[in-house]
Amino acid sequence: MPKNQGVSLSVIKRLPRYYRFLGDLLKKDVTRISSRELAQLMQLTASQIRQDLNC
Repeated sequence: MPKNQGVSLSVIKRLPRYYRFLGDLLKKDVTRISSRELAQLMQLTASQIRQDLNC
């Protein structure tokens, strides 16, 4: 997707899941997690997570 297009709808739909998973990890005192570990928990690919969260 070209940079001037904004955020895709599929990424927007995944954002609440990221928020929930990362919030749960914080409650468990996890302050750092790799994209690979998060991908395993969320059943996504590490690459997809990095692309989604890249600013």
